Amino acid sequence: QQDLDTLRHLLSRITFGESPPLYEEARRLGFTAYLDQQLAPALIDDSQVDTTLAAIDVVSLWSLRHKTLLRMSDSRRQLNEVMTWFWENHFNTDNRRHGHFEWEQQENEDFRRHALGNFSNLLRASAHSPAMLYYLDNTLSQKRMPNENYARELLELHTVGSSHTQADIDDVARALTGWTVLDGAFSFTADRHDDGEKRILGKIFPPGGGEADGDQLLSLLASHPATARHIC
Repeated sequence: QQDLDTLRHLLSRITFGESPPLYEEARRLGFTAYLDQQLAPALIDDSQVDTTLAAIDVVSLWSLRHKTLLRMSDSRRQLNEVMTWFWENHFNTDNRRHGHFEWEQQENEDFRRHALGNFSNLLRASAHSPAMLYYLDNTLSQKRMPNENYARELLELHTVGSSHTQADIDDVARALTGWTVLDGAFSFTADRHDDGEKRILGKIFPPGGGEADGDQLLSLLASHPATARHIC
C-alpha cells in the first residue's frame, strides 16, 4: 500500500491528474522507471495525441487553448506538459495587449520545446518574443526614454528575484533599448539603442555594445546564482 501511495503522490506532482491508463502505466513501470520515462519526453510515443492535434487548425486564441487542454488531458508526455504550463505562467504574457494569438502560439511551442532543457534557452525565447516585448512595453523603449516595465519584470520575476537595485533596473532598461518588433518578429533597431556604458549586477558593459548588450545581459542573468535560487 505504501508503494502505491508513493506512486500516486508522484503522479499528483508530475502530471495533470491520475487517470486509469496513466496509473496503470506508472504501476507497470514502477516509480523510478516512470519518472525516468517522463524526464525523456522525446522518447515517449505520443503519436495518438499528435494525430488528434494535427487535425485542429489554430486560427484563434480559443483553438490554441483547446489544443493546450488536449495536451494536458491526453498527452503521455505529462511532465513536459506540466513544465510547459509552468513556464507559460513564469513568463506570462497577455493576448489582450497585442491581439496576435499566433505570437502566443509561438511562445507555447518554444516553452514546450525547452520545457525540460536549459533555462537560458527559455529566457532567450521569452526575451525575443513579440508577445513579451509588446506586453511589457519594450517596443516603446528607446535611448531618450528607456521603458522600465520589461527590465523590472525580467529581474524581479523572471530571473534574480530581489537580488538587484533600482540602478540595475535602470541599466537593464538601457541595455534593452532598441529591442522591438517589426513585421511580427523580433527586431533590433540600432538608432534607438543606448550605446553608453552600463553596470548591471556588478558587471561592466562597455560602450558600443549594440544588440550584444541584451545578449550579454541574458547570459549574465541565466547563469547568476540568484536566478537559480529564485527559480527553485
